[in-house]
Amino acid sequence: MPTGLAIPESPGSRAESLGRRRPYRLAAERISDHQAMKRGSLLRCEAIAWVDVEWPGWIRVRLEDADGRSWYLVDKVPVFGLDIGPEARMPMPLHLLCDVVSEDGDHLVVVPRWRIQAEDGTSQFRVRRDQLTAAGA
Repeated sequence: MPTGLAIPESPGSRAESLGRRRPYRLAAERISDHQAMKRGSLLRCEAIAWVDVEWPGWIRVRLEDADGRSWYLVDKVPVFGLDIGPEARMPMPLHLLCDVVSEDGDHLVVVPRWRIQAEDGTSQFRVRRDQLTAAGA
C-alpha cells in the first residue's frame, strides 16, 4: 500500500503556478491515531475555587502531575466541561479533556484541550497513566 500520493493542483492554482504538487498520506495508522485524538482522554482534576461567579463563571482548577506538583488553571466553567452555577460548592472533582502527546517511561505527557494553560503558561503536563480515562468510555 503506498504511503503517499502526489495529487496535482487544479489548473491555475497557486501550487501549479509554483510547479508543486500536494502530498496526501494514506497510512491506516495515521487515520487510527487521528480518531483516537478526536476522542481524547479525561484527566482527573479538582475545581477548587470560584474566581468570578458572573456568567459564564470562572473557576480555578488544581491538576496534580506525576511528581505530585500542583498546577493551577483558571478558565470559564464551560471550558472545563462543567454545567454549574455559583451555588456549586468547591472543591469538586472534574475531568479535564486532554490529548496524550507522548510517553515518558511509565508516565504520559498530556496537553489540555481548548488551549487551557497553567497560570505560569505551562501547557504540557506529565501525569500517571491511572489519572486518565478514555473520553466517551
